[in-house]
Amino acid sequence: MPSLPTRPGQRRLRRVFPALTHVLGEEGFDVLAAEALDEAGGDIRRAGGRIHALIVRGRTLPAGVPARLAADLAALEWATSSVGLHPPAPSVAPDVIEAMLAADDWRNTRLTTIPALRLVPVVFRLDTFVRRVERGHRPPHPARRDCWIVVARPGKHTWHLSLPPAAGRLLGSLILDVTLGEAADRALTHGSTDVEQVREHIRDWAWEGLFTQVRRGTPRVSPPG
Repeated sequence: MPSLPTRPGQRRLRRVFPALTHVLGEEGFDVLAAEALDEAGGDIRRAGGRIHALIVRGRTLPAGVPARLAADLAALEWATSSVGLHPPAPSVAPDVIEAMLAADDWRNTRLTTIPALRLVPVVFRLDTFVRRVERGHRPPHPARRDCWIVVARPGKHTWHLSLPPAAGRLLGSLILDVTLGEAADRALTHGSTDVEQVREHIRDWAWEGLFTQVRRGTPRVSPPG
C-alpha cells in the first residue's frame, strides 16, 4: 500500500491534481508535491504552480508515465484551480458581438476576455479522461490528440471545452489582445477554412460568455453593471 503523505500540503495538492495523482500514483505524486512544497517554502498556491515546472524540468516520474501526459495534466488541473480565484465577470451580450462582426471595421476591433479564462494546449484526450477520474473511475492513459482546452468560469461554475488547434490559436490571439483582423489572419494561416468560420467561433464564444469588453476605437462597449 502507498504510504500516507506526511504533510498536510501534500493531501491538499492531491485534491487540486486528482487526475495527475491517478496517473502518477499516490506515492509518485506525493514525492513530486513534497519537492514543490520545498521550493515554494510550504506555500500551497506557489507549490501548485511549481508542479508543472518540475515535470517540464525533467523530474523523474514513475515507470510507464509519459512526461508530456504528466505535464499536460498538471497544466490543465492547475488552470482549473486558478480560474476559481476570479469572481464572475459580466459578459458582453451576443447581439453586441454580432453587430460588431457585421460592421465594416470589424477587423480593427479588440475583444477583452474574462479574467477567469485559461487556454491549455495538450496532445492527449484529457477532457473525458479528467471527468472520469473526478467521477471515481480509474481509466487507462488517454489516447493522443492535439487540441487546446478552454478552462473558463464565466459564472458560478468552471467548465472545459476542447478546441481544434486552429480555433485554439484564434482564441489565444484574442487573449493576447490583438485585433480581430490579426487574429483571423493567424487562424487562416494555421488551418481555419475561411473568415466566416472565424466569425462563427467568435459568436460561439460570445454565447459562452467569454468576452467582457468590445473595443472598436472609441467609445468602449462594455456590459452593463
